[in-house]
Amino acid sequence: DLAAALGGYAATQRAESVTADAANEDFELAWTNPGLSLRFDRPYPALIAIPTNMNLVLRSTAHNGPHPGAGPVAVAWSSTGPAPALFENAQAEDTAVAFPQAGTYTLRLVADNGSATTTQSVNVVVGAAGEPAEPSASALVLQFKLDETTGTVAADSSGSGHVGNLLNMDSPAAWITGVFSGALRFDGVDDVLAVAASVLINNQTTPQRTIGLWFRADNPSLSAKQTLYEEGGSTRGINIYLANGQLYAGGWNRDATQSNWNGDWIATAAPQAGTWHHVALVLDGGPTVQPDCLSAFLDGIEIGRSQGSQVYSRTDAIGFGATHDATRFHDGTTVGQTDGAWFAGTIDEARIYNRVLTPAEIAQLANIGDYSRAVLVDAGPDQPLHSGLAVPLAPQIQVLGPAPYPFQTAWTVTDAPAASSVLFSQPDTNGIPALATLSQSGEFAFRLVADTGDVASYDDAGVAAIRSFEEWIGGFGTLSPAERLPDADPDADLVSNAMEYELGTPPDCGGCPAPDAMRPAITATNHPTAVQMQVSLRRGAMGRGLELSIQRRANLISGSWSGCPFTIGDVEDSADFEFQRLLLDLQLTPAELAEQANFFRPVFSLNP
Repeated sequence: DLAAALGGYAATQRAESVTADAANEDFELAWTNPGLSLRFDRPYPALIAIPTNMNLVLRSTAHNGPHPGAGPVAVAWSSTGPAPALFENAQAEDTAVAFPQAGTYTLRLVADNGSATTTQSVNVVVGAAGEPAEPSASALVLQFKLDETTGTVAADSSGSGHVGNLLNMDSPAAWITGVFSGALRFDGVDDVLAVAASVLINNQTTPQRTIGLWFRADNPSLSAKQTLYEEGGSTRGINIYLANGQLYAGGWNRDATQSNWNGDWIATAAPQAGTWHHVALVLDGGPTVQPDCLSAFLDGIEIGRSQGSQVYSRTDAIGFGATHDATRFHDGTTVGQTDGAWFAGTIDEARIYNRVLTPAEIAQLANIGDYSRAVLVDAGPDQPLHSGLAVPLAPQIQVLGPAPYPFQTAWTVTDAPAASSVLFSQPDTNGIPALATLSQSGEFAFRLVADTGDVASYDDAGVAAIRSFEEWIGGFGTLSPAERLPDADPDADLVSNAMEYELGTPPDCGGCPAPDAMRPAITATNHPTAVQMQVSLRRGAMGRGLELSIQRRANLISGSWSGCPFTIGDVEDSADFEFQRLLLDLQLTPAELAEQANFFRPVFSLNP
């Protein structure tokens, strides 16, 4: 199954009920008063790992229950990380987000109805694959990949030679699919993966230690304690466990002749049942109790720190999924083999390092250096000016993470002229439509979304489109095929169809009044040697071979027209998107400006 939803719920009101639908993995919290609930549209992976050029689509639902007094629900997205994440709309349930730089981000959604709040969060590592595939193997003393699929022994891939013995576990039934390959399933009754006491792990004083593993709990809310990992005994040791809906990671060294560390445990809300998560405990202690020696991480994100010390040598064996010999809990209770605080669920990729892993290395452990099941999407280049309402698209995709897996792609329109429509068609070899047919000219924004079920990613492409000559001339239904040719002049006004297209004049109306483009506005400017003329042309006309010159004469009775130099100043949009107004600054000499009158005309020519 898919790696699943992140981050527990938090609220200011007591939870009335928690429901889960195993078929579709939707989940929802209802509150006694005022009934506020919040959910994502999917169970997100424990940690989303994406390249730096990937954007994500986030969808959620927040609503009030049928409780009186509930106010309107407001939502807000926020982030923590190396830089603020760029939300398309931070006050919308459904939004998109981009990441300005590599690093680890927590995206948090808060719903508030004035009386209660509840939150959801997603953890994202950006640029993960640019780092080493996984942390350095330096001081790695145990690694259980748990990929055996059968048998009663788990092999140690660290090279240290430890052996994990499956006690009371049914083989091959206990070997199931895990996060990356195989994993071990624990029944919560008497199963334990036992490791004998070792000079590399517990038969030595341990100043530095990092323990990391993936787990999926059947029911983390049980009041009974469920051990994920433990080493040591009731006097000194380290452990990670679940109890009463909380995840705990702690250590102790209670011998008064040693550090006399009574013990500290870092706690956070346990993740949702049936979902994969990575937990890590890091110890960096010395002979005496010091602050911030113990830290814990969930899904690559630090959840807390506490005081601590080194843990002195201990002789009891080591247990995964249960207490093998003895251990101590946050409430002061201890257990032994007869009540092993059995874990019900699955464990995968367990590691022990005799060193302190950095937060970046912890994030790598929570990701194992691979991208999540996500599709890197390229919607194709922006098209600042496309001639034609049938717009070819150039979508590209790159499938990331452990493949193969199914995914879906879809185009959406995020911006378009009012009352317009877009039809996507002609799928490419990836099944993605590669043609957008527009109902009218204008500026459009398209978004291509690829959804793997774990992650929805997207990319945008902008298109500014005008009608092509063929589409424009096709609108004049009375013209014959010969009269529709670019060089034809069906209205005998000495202006070809191609020129009429660029100027915006009709090809079938020889007696019509001259359009504004042929009667340019002329206004005086404050510049002592300039006059300004305004000309309207179809967008991109000069790029299609239209040439413009300005001619001047001092009177219309005698003399002749002569060229007038000019520069193009501002370019303005017109009411009709297909046309733009060019503001031309006409350069006149002082003598020309001193003339009693000046007459100007634009002269157009069209080169193929």
